[in-house]
Amino acid sequence: MAIKIINAVIAILGGIGGAIIIFWILNKLAESLKGRWEDRVKPWMFAGPAILAIAVYLIYPAIVTIQYSFANEDSSAYVGFKNYKDVLTDKTFLQVLFNNVLWIVVVPALTVILGLGVAVLADRLRPRGEKTAKTFIILPKAISM
Repeated sequence: MAIKIINAVIAILGGIGGAIIIFWILNKLAESLKGRWEDRVKPWMFAGPAILAIAVYLIYPAIVTIQYSFANEDSSAYVGFKNYKDVLTDKTFLQVLFNNVLWIVVVPALTVILGLGVAVLADRLRPRGEKTAKTFIILPKAISM
């Protein structure tokens, strides 16, 4: 257990130290450029590692996942759109999809309507009643923190 903690601390410190070194080197490279080139290149030098990380850790796995979706179970042969046809004709999947869409549409709509209704009702009260109503509205949120 102690080895795992030590490894985690080393990885965190190494990552932070590595990032500091990379950005320091990139800053020195940008400062070595003359005039307007420094202003043009510097933002890309600092955004570059983030763009690279997004590409490596998000975009590449998404592309590979899409590629795997056209293969059979053990990825030994491509089956085209058969997997999509199977999923989109499965009654269980369609029910799950419908439930998700229902949650995505209905829950935010009801939350907004309920919140606006409570806000309008609290706003129409006299000043003393408004403060009391707002206290009861905000109290559960404050207690849960």
